Amino acid sequence: MRNIRLMIAYDGRAYHGWQVQPATITIQGTIEEVLARLTQAPCRLFVAGRTDAGVHAEGQIANFRTESPLSCLRLQLGLNGLLPDDIAILAVDEVAPDFNSRYGNGGKHYRYTIFNQRVPSLRYEGRSWRLWRELTLEPMVRAGQKLVGDHDFAAFRAANCECETTTRTMYRCTLTTAPPLIQIDITGTAFLKNMVRIIVGTLVGIGRGKLAEGAVEEMLQSGDRTLGGPTAPAQGLTLMRVFPAAESLEPGKGGSNTEDAS
Repeated sequence: MRNIRLMIAYDGRAYHGWQVQPATITIQGTIEEVLARLTQAPCRLFVAGRTDAGVHAEGQIANFRTESPLSCLRLQLGLNGLLPDDIAILAVDEVAPDFNSRYGNGGKHYRYTIFNQRVPSLRYEGRSWRLWRELTLEPMVRAGQKLVGDHDFAAFRAANCECETTTRTMYRCTLTTAPPLIQIDITGTAFLKNMVRIIVGTLVGIGRGKLAEGAVEEMLQSGDRTLGGPTAPAQGLTLMRVFPAAESLEPGKGGSNTEDAS
């Protein structure tokens, strides 16, 4: 039995998220169907983090076990030949038998893209959150820095989040601009459900002047979700990279684990 790891990119617009669901089209279901055709046996994918409907990926990691003798190159070529154009297999390699993508990673890097302009752009439509009121960026940057470190992020999770603990470590929360684009990059060891999107919605509320700059600290201290902003739309979120378990991350630098941030 071989253990095969995939690096995957996808545009999430046409899918109901990563995880297989009855009577819906998902990333996992689509890839598993093609894998079964290639290997002539059912294959189950284990993933680093389940993304929600509409969320994208540039470096998702998943693995599966198979008795197929197909080489990694043949698997990659076969998958890319049969998968839809909005899913790409960037790399395929064979890993240790005990490797599991869900637990065998050192963190994740998410990027949220805001298109801050009244006139829409076909290039970024469906890949960003279009806001047409100008944001004040300085308080957003300062508030984001308050999230770096070890904190209880209970106020930054979805109501149906099933994680038993809410303390997480965030290494990076930065904001960069290239008008009309605003990109928020967030890196951490593990994330709660919708955590990144709630962070972004709260920072946007601060940038609009609807929330005070201290709202982030109040949320961390109180655990009260109602003190924050809305959950940002899924289409602006992209999983950029999953970091190897052996890779050391330092606060303020590079770049999460389940439930997931989307």
